[in-house]
Amino acid sequence: MIKKEIKMQFGKDTKNGYLLDTEVENIFISEHMVVAPGDYVKVYLYVLMCAETGQSVSEDRLAKLLMMDTLTVEKALLYWQERGVIKRIRAGTGSEEDRIEFVSLRDKLFGGANADEVKDGTDISGDEIYDKNLADMLKSIEKIIERPLGGKEPLEIFSWIDDFGASTETIVTAYSYCKKKYRKDTASYVGKVVKDWMLKGLDDVTKIDEYLGEIEKKQFLYRRVFRALGFMRNPTEEEKKIMDVWFSDMEYTIDKVLEACSKTSGISNPNLNYVNKILLHWYKEKHGVLPNKDGHIPVGYVFKYYDYIREDAEEAARKRKQEIYKKLPEIKELDDNIMKAGIEAGRLLVSGRTDRKEASMAIKKSMDKMLADRAALLTENSYPIDYTEVKYRCSLCGDTGTTENGERCSCFEQRMEEAKVWRSSEKKQVQ
Repeated sequence: MIKKEIKMQFGKDTKNGYLLDTEVENIFISEHMVVAPGDYVKVYLYVLMCAETGQSVSEDRLAKLLMMDTLTVEKALLYWQERGVIKRIRAGTGSEEDRIEFVSLRDKLFGGANADEVKDGTDISGDEIYDKNLADMLKSIEKIIERPLGGKEPLEIFSWIDDFGASTETIVTAYSYCKKKYRKDTASYVGKVVKDWMLKGLDDVTKIDEYLGEIEKKQFLYRRVFRALGFMRNPTEEEKKIMDVWFSDMEYTIDKVLEACSKTSGISNPNLNYVNKILLHWYKEKHGVLPNKDGHIPVGYVFKYYDYIREDAEEAARKRKQEIYKKLPEIKELDDNIMKAGIEAGRLLVSGRTDRKEASMAIKKSMDKMLADRAALLTENSYPIDYTEVKYRCSLCGDTGTTENGERCSCFEQRMEEAKVWRSSEKKQVQ
């Protein structure tokens, strides 16, 4: 994770920069701008202006100026790096500033003498650019998951580039999506998402955003309802569950819900509970029963049950691991060494060493041996090999109720029946 504010430095000292012009190559406009996400174009143009006027700016400052989050700025810079439009020189020892340099697209296209040159004449090899892209990707991922990558995680992440053809930008987007949407940040889970996206042909951020937009219709419904009520905030989890009942259980359309929202215009304090009472009343008038009668259970409560069983499984795995560490301290030592080796292998792959790939493979072989030793220790002591792993009831969704592509999992009906029993037991405990 980044512990200090990294600034980006550009070339050319020019006074009164805001009164000057910034030259944008037509090749960029016709070949790159037309297919790039709008926010990424904004980042490119602003950074290009900084290069022309000799300004320095931090990623955080750039994000504020362009009214976007820092992660979007990082993803934009990765995007332009991968397309050979810019080069990013990482800060060396004793320097606090990275350097962004712009490639001459005209010379690059026509194979001119300066095809690989940048504005200040510094040249970087293709391998170095690739390594810097990987380093930037790992930094972005660690920022998203708020922890250092360990074990085999870096190697597994790099394998997605070779095995699936994923770009570093796609991988960063997948981590951001899984962390925010499902609170998942393991490489095994994110890897499934990356693979699914690539199989669907979602090979750039624009396609991914369009795809996610389709499966995020719920978020649109939440925002539309809150806007109708005059709320300028995001809904809480409980409020989302209430609205889920309207659209999923009661099967109301957004127009019908907005009609109920309009009934709040005559009260001094519009609120979701008031709208809920109106919709429940309409439902009872039409069906003669409320949606949670006759054994029916709200969808929101089923997801609450999913949270319960998932957290229970993860806590059980933590206790099993502590049990093993206490009985077999050699396992803990192996786990620590595997994590350290994974971090070292990742660092090697993004280093400038000429033998980095060979050295990294040697570490991987060492890790494989340690994993085999770990499995043997568990087996010799009458423990299953997967004893310390989290045992979710559903391997497809990891007890979230939602698959990687955003669809409701096939286990949902079974969990719904279990949730009814769980709900009844909770009521008895309260009584």
